[in-house]
Amino acid sequence: PAAVTSGGFNAGDTNKDNVLQPGESWIFQCSMALTFADANSEDPHGIHNVATASGQPIEGSRVTANDVADVHLYHPSVAIAKSDNDPDKLVQGGQNVTFTLTTVVSDGPSPITVTDVLPAGETYVASSQTSSPAATSFGYDSATRTLSWAYASLNGSSTQTYHVTIDANAAGSLTNTGTACVPAFNDFAQQCDQATDTLLVQTASIAKTNSTDGVPVKPGDSVGYTLTLSVTNGPVASMTVTDTLPAQLVNPTGFNVAPASVVGQVITWNLSNVTDGTKLTYSATGKAGTAAGSYTNTAVIETGPCIGACSDTSIVPVQNVSIAKSNDTDGAVLRGTAVDYTLTLSVTNGPVKSMTVTDVL
Repeated sequence: PAAVTSGGFNAGDTNKDNVLQPGESWIFQCSMALTFADANSEDPHGIHNVATASGQPIEGSRVTANDVADVHLYHPSVAIAKSDNDPDKLVQGGQNVTFTLTTVVSDGPSPITVTDVLPAGETYVASSQTSSPAATSFGYDSATRTLSWAYASLNGSSTQTYHVTIDANAAGSLTNTGTACVPAFNDFAQQCDQATDTLLVQTASIAKTNSTDGVPVKPGDSVGYTLTLSVTNGPVASMTVTDTLPAQLVNPTGFNVAPASVVGQVITWNLSNVTDGTKLTYSATGKAGTAAGSYTNTAVIETGPCIGACSDTSIVPVQNVSIAKSNDTDGAVLRGTAVDYTLTLSVTNGPVKSMTVTDVL
């Protein structure tokens, strides 16, 4: 140890004679960077410091005295937990989700950093973060999608919250990871803990078929329709589906799931707890007198977690036949003259499987 001096004498040498006299208290000090290697084997977080003073008085035997000062070495550790406010962890595009990080520093205080990296599919809501106690600083790096909180000193528990919006084209699972770290110092290594949170994104698509398989039908025939809903990470709590028939197909009936309404040519279903592979079936009739052609109707997911195939079409080809009759005469003929007749059939969207033609003379 080094003496604490004043005017060239120990600060406790009141009569400045460089002799420790009765009643004087001389002062010495020393400093060192404490490391865990200096800790006691019985207490890995403690330094047991013993100071000893020894001297020979003018008379008598040598005297010795000692005293102890114990120093506690902080050995901070950190734990982090992460949660969100969506109870079933099933989310849809456009949904707002709140995340909460809970960090606990033990055997502090200590500086601490908390980071959270957002996955693609989640967008940070600007200025939505809060922390308690308030962090010394906060930042968001949009390039790395990282939120960062820093505390100059923390001991005990803290929370960090923020909001994200689920992107419209998000799909699959979204996992983000929160990390809390206390820094290294002397021979103390950096200590970190991590916590993850995973959300499952619900998506839906629709496909439509009809019973014709591309084979033309005639007016008055019945056509069956099937709408198939594909769902990922279901069931989806609610979904609205519409199907608009062309004017040439009428009288929808035989629904396997009752629609909420049929208004004009528009059929509407309000569905709940929709699972993957859910089917909606019904039939409609080709309107009498319908001209030949191809008639399209479109099914649409109006509300629900749709990405990509939010609608699908179905085409029904309708066939028709016309007849024209002519003969080989030009004006009046004589009795007994043979007359040739020609019947010409015009078929659209043929061939027609069977047909009966009559001609009354």
